[in-house]
Amino acid sequence: MLAGRDGERRRLADLLGAAGQGRSGVLLLRGEAGIGKSTLLDETVAAADGMTVLRVRGVESEAELPYAALHRLLRPALPALEILPPPQAGALRRALGMEPDRDTDRFLVSLAVLGLLDALGAGQPVLCVIDDAHWLDTASARALTFVARRLLAEAVVMIFAVRDPAARGFTADDLPQLAVTALDTAAAQQVLAAHTAGPVHPDVAERLTVATAGNPLALAELAGALDAAQLAGTEPLPVPLPLTAGVEQAFLDRVRRLPEHTQRLLLVAAAEETGRIATVLAAAAALGVQAGALGPAEKAGVVRAEGTRLDFRHPLVRSAVYHGATFTDRQAAHQALAGVLDQDRDADRRAWHRAAATVGPDGEVAQELDRAAGRARARGAFAAAAAALRRAAELSVEPGDQVRRLVGAGDNLWRDGRGEQAVPLLQRAREASGDPRWHSDIDRLLGLIHLGAGDAAAAYRILWTAARDAAVTDPLRALNLLLVAVDAAAFAADRDEMAALARLATSLQVVDGTRERFLVRFLAGLADQYAGREAAATGPLREALSLAGASSPAPAWVAEAPLLAAAHRAAFYLGDDAAERRLSADMVARAREAGDVGVLPLAGARQAISHLLAGQWVASEAVASEAVQLARATRQDDLARPALAHLGLLAALRGDASACRRHLDEAAAGPHRPMAVLDDAVRWSLSALDLARAAPQAALDRLAQIRHPMVRMMSALDRVEAAHQAGDRQRAAGWAQELSGYAERTGQPWAKARAAHAEGLADPSRFVVALEHHRAADRPFEQARTEYAYGAVLRRPGSAPPPGRTCGPRWTGSTRSAPPGGPLARRPSCGPAGRRSTAGSRAVRWTG
Repeated sequence: MLAGRDGERRRLADLLGAAGQGRSGVLLLRGEAGIGKSTLLDETVAAADGMTVLRVRGVESEAELPYAALHRLLRPALPALEILPPPQAGALRRALGMEPDRDTDRFLVSLAVLGLLDALGAGQPVLCVIDDAHWLDTASARALTFVARRLLAEAVVMIFAVRDPAARGFTADDLPQLAVTALDTAAAQQVLAAHTAGPVHPDVAERLTVATAGNPLALAELAGALDAAQLAGTEPLPVPLPLTAGVEQAFLDRVRRLPEHTQRLLLVAAAEETGRIATVLAAAAALGVQAGALGPAEKAGVVRAEGTRLDFRHPLVRSAVYHGATFTDRQAAHQALAGVLDQDRDADRRAWHRAAATVGPDGEVAQELDRAAGRARARGAFAAAAAALRRAAELSVEPGDQVRRLVGAGDNLWRDGRGEQAVPLLQRAREASGDPRWHSDIDRLLGLIHLGAGDAAAAYRILWTAARDAAVTDPLRALNLLLVAVDAAAFAADRDEMAALARLATSLQVVDGTRERFLVRFLAGLADQYAGREAAATGPLREALSLAGASSPAPAWVAEAPLLAAAHRAAFYLGDDAAERRLSADMVARAREAGDVGVLPLAGARQAISHLLAGQWVASEAVASEAVQLARATRQDDLARPALAHLGLLAALRGDASACRRHLDEAAAGPHRPMAVLDDAVRWSLSALDLARAAPQAALDRLAQIRHPMVRMMSALDRVEAAHQAGDRQRAAGWAQELSGYAERTGQPWAKARAAHAEGLADPSRFVVALEHHRAADRPFEQARTEYAYGAVLRRPGSAPPPGRTCGPRWTGSTRSAPPGGPLARRPSCGPAGRRSTAGSRAVRWTG
């Protein structure tokens, strides 16, 4: 009965109509349990004539099984897998357990789902209905919301329904939403009348509407629980109404009227998440219940059996049956299910059923869950792996196994972007173990969690203390802790902390291997870099980068995320563009392959900088935007801040003051923890806006405050130009000399071009040298910037280019350059396009 839902029905009908015209649509239905979401979905499916319908319902007991819901949803479409490119098809097969487990790129899985739906939609429109989305396993939920956010013109409609408030997290607040709200009294009376043969008095309808808060499912259940006289108002309503434990209790009252054997069979069905009748009947038989016990439940409308599936008519029925049973009865149901499941094909489900049936420590069951966690992790389902390890820790017999599993659960939660949930598990692991090695590993994870939350100071304290404590007994472990502590010190740009890290690293007595030499030389060079001793830093950083494979594929030991980040930082400070771009791309690729959302937002922010330096502004914006979306989707808002600051910088360089300030405000939102690199990035962005509005002194004041070495290096030419425009020749000359020194030390063509450009502001003949160096570099935007600056000089009365030279090649304003209104536009051009300006004895045509 769909009383009072005309607006919702129109909205859903519009989605189906748009799909028929080749347009995609997404909608998230939100509402409390029993409010009518499932009924709306049923009607929508019935109206989907000529559409391919894929439907799935989240199941609570399946929520820890990776890709379980996705498998059920896509089962009818799996024959079309051959349409997909082999890498996508293979990733999806592995995720769904159709091929042997190995590392699975969950981003590739999501792309495969998108491609599969797109291919199906090319034949006829597709309707995907996902009910009870709050009970989806995390891996399935992420894949499906990934697809929902990227649908455009695939003739695919996706409709999610989620209980509000949800029993589990389901992060999709950015999707179009429709709240399914309470019924008014008139609609409630229609629902009551539809479920009883006699009249319903208006006063009774009003009272029941208030009592149920307009919940149609509760109203329907009350219509069946009250007698005709009570509904007609001739006899008083019972007090309290038969909702003593809410709507679920009403369902349970109906179930308890059924025979005892039927109730036992229903409990088995409630504990069995796949709805396979054969499994339910086999487990029920193990409990002494025959298949005939199913009949009374079907006649009462509690369940419906179709083909090989057994479904409860509403998820609240399942919930009521399961939670209304005694603990002992639930144990028995799970034990019976574990006994009939195949040890190979259903290994994960069998492990979880055995765990649900176990009370005290059980090493065998714990080991089964341990193996299930390994399979989940290999498929990129870190949340499922964490859940399995957490339960395995509770069942562990040996204290060492318990600690290992708790730490493993914490590590998986961190990789899944749920660091705050990992902290109590890690604290329990510390309390359970007196082994300093475990304490070091726990502190390393805690440091990473604090760093990901934007609290660099807390991260540094934890990591520094752990490294110092481990220095005597386990130098190699101490060195690895220092490597992570570097990121915390770098965010804060604290030269004293960086120096302390370097001193401790060089004092450690470690095995003189390539990896260890890399770490020590890197830390020593970085300390000099942050202390302002750039010349002293060059040698150690160059040696470290050489050890990490600067000009060839990185050796295997560099594959770890912290080591890749360190090698990338060394390449950046040395100005080695080729190595820097390769390493930043490798960081992102490896994090994606591992589905490592605890690393990806920061890796993406670094790659965005790499694209910016390469003049690839569109790619830079895309990568930074993806990093922001991923951080927010995984509830790691602090990890979005570096990428937001980068988007603000891009907007400033394009001259878009409104977008710049919007991004910077978002980066500063929430609890602000000191992060020097972000503060300096903000100063640089605002200085670009100052230059765009011809306020060089304001820009100079901001740029002079920048202290973070990375931001100082990137903004070096802006600093010289701002000083020159503000008339501060002394500062301009000093900073130009710094650029010359850097270029001499590194020998990089782009650095030589920058230095000559800076000198050209005082001696225009140096622009020719800058352009020569640009030919050997790969920074097209910086080359265009030099051409513009040189063109400005050539516009001046009496100026002339060197013999045989013009302003430079035509700059077309491609996607690799700044669009109109950016920093190039703020500089004077050689003259309007299509006109000639006379410079000395030569006529110069400027086409910039």
